[in-house]
Amino acid sequence: MKSEITYAELCQIIAEIGEYSYTADIENINLIEAGFESLKVMLISSELKRRGINVRVSELLKKPYLAEWWKIIKMQSVSAESKKEVDRSRTETMEFPLTDVQHAYWVGRNPDQVMGGISCYLYFEFECGEIDRQRLSKAWENVQYLHSSLRTKFLESGTQVIQDKPYNSSIIIYDLQQLDETEKKEKMEAVRNEYSHKVLAVERGEVAVLILSVIGKNKTILHFGIDLLVADLKSIKIIFSDLEKLYNDCSFEKTQSPFSLEEHMKHKENEDAYRKVAAYWKEHFATLPEAPELPLKRAYQSVKKPVFKRRNFMLEKADWDRLAASAAKNQVTPAMILLTIYTQILERYSNQSDFLMNIPLFNRPSEAEDKVADFTNILLLPVKGIEERGFISKTKRIQEAFLESLDYSAYSGVKVIRDILRSRPTQKLVAPIVFSCDCMEPIITDGFAGSFGKLKYISSQTPQVLIDFQVMRFPEGILLSWDTVEDVFPKGFIEDMFSAYIECLRWTISNPDKWGEELPVISETKFAERYSGINTIGVKQNLCLHELVFRNATDRSSKTAVIEGTGRTLTYYELCKEAKKLARLLQLEGVGPGDKVAVRLPRGAEQIISVLSILLLGACYVPIGMNQPDKRIEKIVKRADIRYMVSHGCHLRLNRVNIIDVNDRAKREEISANEPVNPSSSAYVIFTSGTTGEPKGVEISHFSAMNTICDVNKKCDISEKDSLLAVSSLEFDLSVYDIFGILGTGGTIVLLDEASKTDAAQWLDLVTRYHITCWNSVPFLLRMLLEQAQAEEMKLQSLKTVLLSGDWIGTDLPAKLADVAPNSELTALGGATEGSIWSNYYQVKLPVPKEWVSIPYGTPLDGQLYRVVDQRGRDCPDWVPGELWIGGIGVAKGYVGDETTTNNKFVSFKNIRWYKTGDMGRFWNDGTIEFLGRKDTQVKFRGYRIELGEIEAAINRAEGIKSSVACIVSEGGSQKLCAFIVKNDPDSELIQDETINQSISSYLPLYMVPSEYQYGKSIPLSANGKVDRKMVAELFFKERQAVAGYEKPQGAIEEELERLWIEVLGSTKYSRDISFFKAGGDSLKAIMLIDKIKKSHLVNGDLGTAILVNAPTIRELASQIQMINQGAELTIDTI
Repeated sequence: MKSEITYAELCQIIAEIGEYSYTADIENINLIEAGFESLKVMLISSELKRRGINVRVSELLKKPYLAEWWKIIKMQSVSAESKKEVDRSRTETMEFPLTDVQHAYWVGRNPDQVMGGISCYLYFEFECGEIDRQRLSKAWENVQYLHSSLRTKFLESGTQVIQDKPYNSSIIIYDLQQLDETEKKEKMEAVRNEYSHKVLAVERGEVAVLILSVIGKNKTILHFGIDLLVADLKSIKIIFSDLEKLYNDCSFEKTQSPFSLEEHMKHKENEDAYRKVAAYWKEHFATLPEAPELPLKRAYQSVKKPVFKRRNFMLEKADWDRLAASAAKNQVTPAMILLTIYTQILERYSNQSDFLMNIPLFNRPSEAEDKVADFTNILLLPVKGIEERGFISKTKRIQEAFLESLDYSAYSGVKVIRDILRSRPTQKLVAPIVFSCDCMEPIITDGFAGSFGKLKYISSQTPQVLIDFQVMRFPEGILLSWDTVEDVFPKGFIEDMFSAYIECLRWTISNPDKWGEELPVISETKFAERYSGINTIGVKQNLCLHELVFRNATDRSSKTAVIEGTGRTLTYYELCKEAKKLARLLQLEGVGPGDKVAVRLPRGAEQIISVLSILLLGACYVPIGMNQPDKRIEKIVKRADIRYMVSHGCHLRLNRVNIIDVNDRAKREEISANEPVNPSSSAYVIFTSGTTGEPKGVEISHFSAMNTICDVNKKCDISEKDSLLAVSSLEFDLSVYDIFGILGTGGTIVLLDEASKTDAAQWLDLVTRYHITCWNSVPFLLRMLLEQAQAEEMKLQSLKTVLLSGDWIGTDLPAKLADVAPNSELTALGGATEGSIWSNYYQVKLPVPKEWVSIPYGTPLDGQLYRVVDQRGRDCPDWVPGELWIGGIGVAKGYVGDETTTNNKFVSFKNIRWYKTGDMGRFWNDGTIEFLGRKDTQVKFRGYRIELGEIEAAINRAEGIKSSVACIVSEGGSQKLCAFIVKNDPDSELIQDETINQSISSYLPLYMVPSEYQYGKSIPLSANGKVDRKMVAELFFKERQAVAGYEKPQGAIEEELERLWIEVLGSTKYSRDISFFKAGGDSLKAIMLIDKIKKSHLVNGDLGTAILVNAPTIRELASQIQMINQGAELTIDTI
């Protein structure tokens, strides 16, 4: 069939919608350049559809010329479906269903819904002169009878019905004339607070309210609130226009079309095109990105009733016209300019390049132009990372994506959201970030403003929305408004974000010639202020690590420097004398400046003597743990080009390595005067685990380490009066501070031996015996000490300074410390080995705020810098998570023998060398840095990015929980989110999976609630005392294996051994034939197990960890213990 429209009719439609006088000129102009918004083109498409011609909006926008449109129309045939006769037999008093959007709004009113319990509601205030109350009330009554939607009642069945009479035909009047000014102000605030967030009784037919507050003889305030179940923005314009006309002319009559919303809905559902677009979304919804993950200060699930706060910016008409003209020249609409700026702001403030936007469409059919009803449709716009950096290029890509989604908008975004929720049942808010733009015509006419005054206040609220960006036209200009649920965002975050938007908008208007450049979302001066206010670079010390120690040999020669766990003591004089003797031995063996010298010794004074002797020669020490596997030692030796090793003798045969026995120094004299060591030379190399499986050797200079040590000592007031218990191993960089931070000030360091390095009872004894004033460790080791002290009902009165770093610091730990060590002050430190021990500090004060997940990093140490950067290396705004970079004096030289990794991890920016930590963090708006965990603790689970530390913090809040570790467990191609938990009372039956879930559901979305729990006596730790997440995950896996092939231990010894295994390894049961090491044991846990076996009195004779090599199962170990008890001698391999 031929199209039922003539060329002249098409021109007339364009002229009317575009508000032109029809002339021949219309045939030759670019319609977008002439000011055709996408909304106007949608109206043209709607009018053509009404006439039986289906033309996509995107087709019209791509070829914005009349001749091209006529070609497109001529190629279309009339849809037979569209010409079907409409059944109008139903009457307005019959029930009919809700539209998709109405249904979403209606469900959102339910307080059981996440971010629900409110209505979708729009509220206005107008400042008026004198108003005739009776005329206004009558006009309002007539408006409600004129528009049947204003008499709608919404039923519990999820349907709606038009009533004969309005809920309230008259207006509400507040006469405030007799009140004083203060009372008037308070009353007006009360009225605004009540009606701006009103939930009208739509179930009884209350869908709108009109209020008049009489302030004085010639001053009134007109308040209008309406539930958007019954109206869209165009409807508001119609209501205001008709109210003004009926107020000024009570005889005004309006002829309305016989349009029926119910039949319109039914008509749409029957179209063939609907089935095609439904198929499109069903094919694509699974790949749609998530909403922007903006920083939140609390889980939005915990918000019982959202309260919105509005921010407004009025763009003057002249500026709008300039923006529209620039947009038209670039073949884009002004709305797309505003939307693109919004997406760029969201991208920068979420550090997320792909996300989903919610865009309401006002695609009202042409035959309903005078009808009050909600014709809103929801369009979901996927915004995906665009390679082009130029602003106009991004705008055009956004416009293309918008038009593609628009072509398939007949299948509403509400239906797409339902599809997404069916596939991701734990996701609660699919599209809470909204962009709503209707700037075709002013929402109020000049006639309305003349009768009722200018706009004084406007606000809106929508259930299940976090940010609602609205663009409306007023006589004064274009009003840009953000309505936000303020309570879920960090302080100052939305304010900063909105200000950034306005600045970008101003730049866009003022610089149309620069649209080819990248949009300057955030001014560089903002970050310059951040760094100048927080970060400082200044050389404080120019010393070598060992200098102050040797100086103390003269200044404090008789003062005790080192105390071993055995009770052996060394004065500064004795310590340095031994170091000089060993230095002479090393010198004779060929050690010289710049050489890398390995130190492989058990804990004790010999370690410190060796380190001092190596540094005295200008060489660099490389600690290697006694429990390091041979293969790893070989890798370290090769990577660091080590040619010398200080040891007690070593069974290893290492190529080209001269192994020097530390005891041989006794035969040597002290070294004579040697050449001064340059502070910029390397002091030590500490090897850390590499993601590739290859160890990485971090090379640090004297100068870098001394900067950290001196600043910490200054901030914590460390002096010669202090003593420290060294719990960290030499191969962990906290030992650098233990040795040189304490010995450099003339203090005393107390050393553990290998047997007591994991024995909290021994630590407690040493702390109290030697009146330890300073503690430096990872948080878990301090927790062990405190729990031991509490178990023995002891107070640590001597403890003055506590330094914690290396892992999350639980928010409960400061209070526990204050209870056990009431005279102590806690300083949280952080950074990386690559940043010379630490790079930041935070002095913790009680009480710790309840909303904190962990203790923050604080601020940089002197001479050090921090950046928080996004995926492109740009600085993140306040509160926005990104990767932490460390800069300044403390940055390492690099990774020894690994140029490739060094170049990847150490970069230059603004003439400063930075280390990319791989840690996640953010700046608060007061300059505080918050540590958010490793990148590898941010896991992807069922499509969601999850921070495991957040789960742990929520679990640890539950009553009766001591600590927890969350992990992802993979098995059989599927994944489970699990948590390992240690109770305060291991035997408590009050703590169950259900009680934990109830507790954490207030803090976490459902998809972050673990599906499986295990309970144990202690958290698995790495050799450095950090939580071993990998081991925790293996426990869940091994638990299933152990249960599947479980053979119950037999006899009293085996049953007791199983109980001890459970304490050490943390599972619930173990088969008698599973290997200790396959079940998750390692050298450290072997030590812990043997210690527990000894204390349990299972064995009568001596027992070492090496027995587990030959007897790794419960059955075999029990047999070995029985043999020992019977007096047999065992032959065992070494561990």
